[in-house]
Amino acid sequence: MLNLQEKIDIIMSILPPKIDLTSGYSKYLNCKEAIDIPTLAVVLAGMNPYIQHIPEKVEEAQSKFLNICRENIKHGFFNSEKIHRQGPIGRIIEGNDVLYKCWNRFMCIDEIYREWTQPYFAFNFQKYTDKNSICVNKYYPEIVIFYRNSKLESILNENNNLEIKM
Repeated sequence: MLNLQEKIDIIMSILPPKIDLTSGYSKYLNCKEAIDIPTLAVVLAGMNPYIQHIPEKVEEAQSKFLNICRENIKHGFFNSEKIHRQGPIGRIIEGNDVLYKCWNRFMCIDEIYREWTQPYFAFNFQKYTDKNSICVNKYYPEIVIFYRNSKLESILNENNNLEIKM
């Protein structure tokens, strides 16, 4: 039987890996998949970085996460049909470090499924445009690989379904 952290890890694997967008990118200096590091430095200079998510994947992960919350925390709040990511859920689960750490990632995702470095940006997402923010999906190898593998898996599943129907 899986423990709580293992269950959360499986759920969060629906999303691309969490990237620390606030730290440097020195770990990419010797990475062949990374783009030119000076280019990355120029791109990120003065910009607010975010990861663009696939909406259906965020909703799937959040729904499964909330089911785990319902199992572990008995509170009427979890009976709500729609739970806002920047709403009071953080206060309800803050006593459980495993759940809270995971929910913090959801709190950083705005209404158009951009994941920011902190909840402030997600809550005030209307202030951030192409002029002062940048999608980093193509700059971080972990994200590129995640989406490439997800697309490949999707294509293979479609082909398997076609073969079964024939």
